[in-house]
Amino acid sequence: MMMKQVSIIFFILLFPLHLVSAQELKIEFKEQLVIGDDENKPEEYLFYDIKNISTDNDGNIYVSDANTSKIKVFDKNGNFIKSIGKKGKGPGEMAEVSCMVVNSDDQLVVVDRLSRRVTVFSDLGEKFHTYPVPEQPIFNPWAVFPFEKNSYVFFAYQKSGFNKETKNGDNIFHIYNKDFSKIENTFGKSEDIWDLKKIFQRRRIGHHISDLCVVNSKCILFAPFIYRGLLYLYENKNKRWQLQLVHGKPMNDHAVELLNASDFPDFKFPPGTLISGSPEGVIVVKVNYASKGLFTMNDGKTVHFSSMRKKGNKFQFGIELFDKKQRYMGYASIKKDFPVRKVLWKDKNDKFYVHSAAEGFSVIRVMKLKIN
Repeated sequence: MMMKQVSIIFFILLFPLHLVSAQELKIEFKEQLVIGDDENKPEEYLFYDIKNISTDNDGNIYVSDANTSKIKVFDKNGNFIKSIGKKGKGPGEMAEVSCMVVNSDDQLVVVDRLSRRVTVFSDLGEKFHTYPVPEQPIFNPWAVFPFEKNSYVFFAYQKSGFNKETKNGDNIFHIYNKDFSKIENTFGKSEDIWDLKKIFQRRRIGHHISDLCVVNSKCILFAPFIYRGLLYLYENKNKRWQLQLVHGKPMNDHAVELLNASDFPDFKFPPGTLISGSPEGVIVVKVNYASKGLFTMNDGKTVHFSSMRKKGNKFQFGIELFDKKQRYMGYASIKKDFPVRKVLWKDKNDKFYVHSAAEGFSVIRVMKLKIN
């Protein structure tokens, strides 16, 4: 079944702090390409649950699926090229694709949490080198990004998650050197972002992909999955990473609601519900505001995609815009004809790669965002 292409055009009134009157902008979010929407195509074109997307300098699209240990590669027009890797613990194999990214040299960097190693593929997977990761109590990365020329930044909750004696957690950002043999820097206290006294926040750290954006070599921007209208800007000043809060669209105090599991004997929870087991019992949390993607555009502005629950448990997908100094400019809701699970990637041409859904299976939608 082929799905029709979608073009979305909407208007937004922005209120920058330095302007007295509102500025009207025209924004276009237009579909360029769809992969995975035709169930009659070969298996290579179908996805179970898309986890990671990245692109190289030629526009080739690399996709990892949650139910496989290989990377599918498509050309810029959506034609299948090949698969890289396979299930296993041997050379060029992965027990799990925890996260992956293509660096500026067109090398595919794949992080395997279960095997505690990183495999770097070149020449579309024809060559590879495997790097063991230094021993740590827990190696649990959820995202990896190239950082400067010879290093990578991981979003990884490394240790136990919470120290009951000190009421503190661990750092969540870790900069590794080029061959992943050591951690050059670690920063970002978990307690600065999450309320670790609340068990459901402790339990959910790392269980849902939060959003990390490398603004430049001295600035990293972070949006937690449960979004409360705050982004976290980490800036390297005099070799020390300092935190600054960035205020986005004002939210109310109900980003999440704690539900009683016994109220749902049939397990028919509202959409957008998180469920965790704990010594205290089953924890059920309804998420009302969620981060869906965080990116820096080529013009230096930052775009944050988010969703908010409306009446009838329907979700409104929207975009927050920030200027080059990370000052909030405004918000626009998008009336879309397809569900957005996550905006997973932005390429060098400012095209966004959206994990969507169609008839129960995953779909990639390549979208172009234009702000006049």
